[in-house]
Amino acid sequence: MKPHARRSVVATLCAVSAVAVMAACLPPSAQAVVRNGSATFAAPEYLSPSLEPRPPVEESVSAPGAVSVSYDDAGTLTLHYRNYNAAYYGDRMPNVSFWLYRSCDHDGKDEEDEVFTGEMGADEAEFGDGPSTKWIWAERAGYAGRAKGIVTFDGATFTGTITNAGLAGFDVRCAKVNVGVLNWDTNVNIPRAFIHFDNVPAPPVPPDPRKIADSKPTYLLAGPFLYSETTSRRVRPMRFGLWGGSMAESGHYLKIRWSKWGRSVAIGHGKAVALHGERKNGRLVFTRTPMRLKLSRPVLCGRSWVFTRITYRSKYGTFRRAIPDSCRS
Repeated sequence: MKPHARRSVVATLCAVSAVAVMAACLPPSAQAVVRNGSATFAAPEYLSPSLEPRPPVEESVSAPGAVSVSYDDAGTLTLHYRNYNAAYYGDRMPNVSFWLYRSCDHDGKDEEDEVFTGEMGADEAEFGDGPSTKWIWAERAGYAGRAKGIVTFDGATFTGTITNAGLAGFDVRCAKVNVGVLNWDTNVNIPRAFIHFDNVPAPPVPPDPRKIADSKPTYLLAGPFLYSETTSRRVRPMRFGLWGGSMAESGHYLKIRWSKWGRSVAIGHGKAVALHGERKNGRLVFTRTPMRLKLSRPVLCGRSWVFTRITYRSKYGTFRRAIPDSCRS
């Protein structure tokens, strides 16, 4: 073998070996995960039991026999459909609508969990001449256009396949399928199936709200100094307002200095401003009274601790009351 040919063979072998090593080192997450689910339909309700074969005229309304859906996170969706009386209907196919969801706890009704939707069906040839034109498409929420695929028929089962990069990478867990009927009869309901996929990874464990709350300070839910229905969770505010359903439940405070702001209690001092003004020298004056205040009784509200009790002391005495709407986000 000539030297340059020997070098070419060695380089090829090295390249093949490198590709094999890289493929072996790919993590499982880099490989497409296929998720499958299927449903089998019972005999149509409009058919009464029979001990003899039925003439075709009695099968004048189509009914589904079985449907299955598979999806891989590389972006391939496959839908299989078979009629209940496949031998009689041949390649006649009703429209089959489908939806894929991230969650299975909403019975297919929560649009926020809907990943994409689509339909598989056929357009009959004009005047019954020639085979029908079959199609399948899918739409993704928030995206324009449709991903289109191909439909094949093996004499009993219709198989529609769509491959599109825009459909890749979804953690889909369930599918809903609606099957139309041929020769529509108002007394026949549209068959539906809700399918749970297999080969689905366990859902992530939701974070512990208490642990999240423990990583943050305890909040005071309060409004601005002047009256407003807008409130926010605040830490060490220098001025704030508490606005309840009555004057007795309301108050506004300013020039607050906090000596302590802990998990269970916050202590500070400042001035309480009277809610009713007095006329002095022709203008309205609101009295400001020095006071000490304490926030206490924290409760877990969602993923945060919030104070629910305020106590303040002034020359007029000590007052304790609940903080209005303290657990409202």
